Amino acid sequence: MDSSDKEARKVLLTLLQHDREASSFADLEELKAFKFAAFRLQITSPMALLIEKQSIKDLLSKIGDTDPAAKKILNYLLYLVKKYGESMEGEEPITISNYESNEHPKGDDDVSIQSSDTNSVDYVTDSSTEDGSSKIIHNESERFKSRDSVTDDVTNLFVFEKLSVLPWGLRCKVVEDVINELNDDDESRKIIEEALPILELLSCHQHYSSEIVSSGVPSFLLQLIKNSNREHHNFALRILCNLSAHTDLGDHLVCLGFIQHLVPFLDDRILSAYCVKIFRNLCTVEEVAAQLIEDENCIESIREILDQGGKDEEQDNALHILLCLCHQHEQLREVLMQESIVSSLVDISQNGSSEGKLISIKLLQFLKNDQERFIADVCQNTNI
Repeated sequence: MDSSDKEARKVLLTLLQHDREASSFADLEELKAFKFAAFRLQITSPMALLIEKQSIKDLLSKIGDTDPAAKKILNYLLYLVKKYGESMEGEEPITISNYESNEHPKGDDDVSIQSSDTNSVDYVTDSSTEDGSSKIIHNESERFKSRDSVTDDVTNLFVFEKLSVLPWGLRCKVVEDVINELNDDDESRKIIEEALPILELLSCHQHYSSEIVSSGVPSFLLQLIKNSNREHHNFALRILCNLSAHTDLGDHLVCLGFIQHLVPFLDDRILSAYCVKIFRNLCTVEEVAAQLIEDENCIESIREILDQGGKDEEQDNALHILLCLCHQHEQLREVLMQESIVSSLVDISQNGSSEGKLISIKLLQFLKNDQERFIADVCQNTNI
């Protein structure tokens, strides 16, 4: 544990051992302890608090009834997050010195901690055991002696975990759970602003991309693309770009109707690069290829990208799309035979990047062979 974790752990353990009879003073002490721990562990933003709440719920589900002591500590900490989480925004940090100066003196009596949740249980802590370990009493009749290691695990690893120290798999699940619970309100919009950079980071890791896709995140991204927030568009397209490079996202995009909503971004000089990269990654999927060809605006926008100078990578991706589509659909070859497109291909074959030159030459040769076959067929059919 680093110093911040140790200080937060100390405050939370002290709070668990104090006299927790309901009173305004007790509420104030709770609030101060919670704020101190939250600031030390950098759990102060709406996103961090929501992730923390979900992490505790996940851990409660994981331990079930196998460890009653840990379960009750987790339930109490969940109660703290629910009760005081909203009070964190805009607050000044509480230091260990000014926290301890107002610390309530320890007592040796059995005490009851009542959660504000109507479905919660009473918590009774006995700090007078010989070995210094604490006891949690359920409904003042059942006693469970907790090992020091249990308390350490709960306060060090399980509780108030920062996202940066979670395993990648758990980070992924927590962010997905948070996204799935978002509503259309101010708090959710704040959380979205924090969730998108995290989700973009997760989407870069191939091992978790399939899990992200299967969780329903594409539906969330589609909603962002359909709204008018340009910054959301930027994040959503970058995330889709990462996901499309690692997993078969094509079927999801087709089923959700993504293609028609992505095509307009081809005309956006800033965002078109992401859109072209997504289409390049997915154009081998038959359903995606069919939708791209059926959309006249899509092919025209890709043609215009070929004429743009100074965007070699974007041009190369556009050429890859055209070459892939030509192999799959004969009707596209007729479109590419237009003089303007052939002229663009010739120009790139001479002045483009090394990759662009190679692909444009392949396309020109492809079209030439196709044209020669067409002429030969015509001659044969007319007996020339």
